[in-house]
Amino acid sequence: MRNLLFSFAMFSLALASGCAKEQVSPLPDVQAVAPMLVPTGATVVVTGAHFNTTPTANQLTFNGVPGTVSAATPTQLTVVVPIGAFSDELLSAEVYVTTEGKRSPTPFILTADRFPQVISIEPVTSTLAGCGL
Repeated sequence: MRNLLFSFAMFSLALASGCAKEQVSPLPDVQAVAPMLVPTGATVVVTGAHFNTTPTANQLTFNGVPGTVSAATPTQLTVVVPIGAFSDELLSAEVYVTTEGKRSPTPFILTADRFPQVISIEPVTSTLAGCGL
């Protein structure tokens, strides 16, 4: 019986010393986006928690369209709103943050600023005609 108890104690000790707890990183948490009313191409600041300090390690999507993160701290991300984040039907965008493979559980809603924007001018060259030119 004593050998059985000794064997059980040694097995328990070996099992306990060999099991290390895995560090689990928390989910990114989006708490605010400023400004709230933006056109595409604008820069927004996302405030929250559990972001990676390497900008490229954070992925933000606006209605599934990836944005470009230009700066990152554990609590703030600076991001350019991508073209395509809003469509004619969608005047708002669901903003998700993914860090270390973990996505924020709920989106933050960003509203489109629908003031007219000049995206391009064509033709690039033109002829100017008129009196006194």
